[in-house]
Amino acid sequence: MIRILLIVVAAIYAMSKIHFDLHMFQQNSYRNNRYFRWLKGSHNRFIKGNDNLTMTSCLLYIGSTYLTGALQVSLGLLSVALLLLSLSGHRLLVSVREVKKKLVYTPRVKRLLITTDALIALVSISLYYFDLTFITVMGIYIMTTFSFVIVMLAKIINTPLESGINKWYYNDAKRILKENPNRIVIGITGSYGKTSTKNVIAQALSRDFNVLATPASYNTLMGVIRTIREQLKPTHQVFIVEMGARQSGDIKEICDLVVPDFGIITSIGPQHLETFKSIENIIRTKGELFEGIKPGGKAFVNLADDRIKTLPKRNDIEYIGFGENVHSDSDVSKAYLSKNLNLSGHGTGFDLNFPSGITLCVNTKLLGAHNVGNVLCALSVANELGSDMLRIMSSLSDIQPTEHRLSLKRGGKGQIIIDDAFNSNPIGSKNALEVLKSMDGNKKFIITPGMVELGDQQDELNKQFGKYIAEACDYVVLVGKNQTKPIQEGLREVGYKDSQIHIADTFLNGYAHMELLMQHDDVMLIENDLPDSFIE
Repeated sequence: MIRILLIVVAAIYAMSKIHFDLHMFQQNSYRNNRYFRWLKGSHNRFIKGNDNLTMTSCLLYIGSTYLTGALQVSLGLLSVALLLLSLSGHRLLVSVREVKKKLVYTPRVKRLLITTDALIALVSISLYYFDLTFITVMGIYIMTTFSFVIVMLAKIINTPLESGINKWYYNDAKRILKENPNRIVIGITGSYGKTSTKNVIAQALSRDFNVLATPASYNTLMGVIRTIREQLKPTHQVFIVEMGARQSGDIKEICDLVVPDFGIITSIGPQHLETFKSIENIIRTKGELFEGIKPGGKAFVNLADDRIKTLPKRNDIEYIGFGENVHSDSDVSKAYLSKNLNLSGHGTGFDLNFPSGITLCVNTKLLGAHNVGNVLCALSVANELGSDMLRIMSSLSDIQPTEHRLSLKRGGKGQIIIDDAFNSNPIGSKNALEVLKSMDGNKKFIITPGMVELGDQQDELNKQFGKYIAEACDYVVLVGKNQTKPIQEGLREVGYKDSQIHIADTFLNGYAHMELLMQHDDVMLIENDLPDSFIE
């Protein structure tokens, strides 16, 4: 009877832990390599504190088998009680843990849960029928402590089914795309700035065209497929597709599906180096967009980015340049160039030189020098599509920043909040600090967990980030003691006072601490907001 109780509790325990495992698996994009890196990372441990109770429970059960009578029952019940205590400890830890993005019960997650429950049931039944103490104890311990193995097995079992479903979705998306063969497809990728550029282009073109852009961060192949199947209509004249990549071939997959008429690479830099391994791999992967443009199409080249200019050229597409304070390049047929940049805490202005020789003044509420490239790119695309440029530029003042990307708002005390929570790269973070410095206000604050997925350069880049912070901020809140050690080193290396640094265990606690200190017209920068799987 004791053995059955242990098996039942272990099965319930494993099912409970699998929801957490699936949550982390989802946050790591269902990618085995990313998930295993998370499992091995310092922010996670295979054996957690409450798992020691599980081990003790198993040892007590083994001891009870050598006893008889009331002692055996008492020791056996104690082993069950300890396993229940370990289960309660796990549930308590999960309940008090700050969760910024909950597990989304997508059809895929539901299918994985069905398979994991079936595997747990199979293991439990096997343990019941194989009445051997060692097998029972090992089964219980592995099933509860290493529950992520069950998730991996479930993924392997479900792979043929998932592949078949994805193939059907892919073919259905292809069918929908063919309903309007005259639609202009614009592909956008880049290490930084692709989402903001996508949104500026969409807002600019919507004056003259029926436009659909992939929403939020739907920049994977399946995200694009979902957008096509759920939102794209034959009446859409322009489809703007953001293309993200974490490994080679990701952009090619999307290009093979949508076959872009226009291709835009906003920037190439050291992001996701943990998966790409080298900047050369990033350059090749971003270059897949220009390789995937339809013959006769147009590639828009950021002339301020030397890595983009080195990409191999094709003879069957046109190359159009855009850039700030740069000269036209001989490798492009025409260029849209900006000069006389005017930056402030209220917006950005510059003069735009068209290829025709005309110069017009551009003003926008978007913050930061990096947005000049985004606006330039949008205006060059609009002009190439024959939009009325005077009307578009007069409407630029209405263009709003992308949410969580240098967007402004006021706090309850009248403090100014610069929300750059969705930014997590070296260039963007530095630009955000420049915006913070340009803002009118009293004291300047920042809350950040730093940057991740930068490979071997991560510590050095975060250390440099700390030095930039010291130049711009009066007070710093860092989220995650271990995660932010390089930033702390950078701050202290330039003589930043410890009394101006606060280290919080969670974003919410750090934000609450900062709010206690801030007053009217103080300025706060929220820089990056890492998923739950990264904070340590």
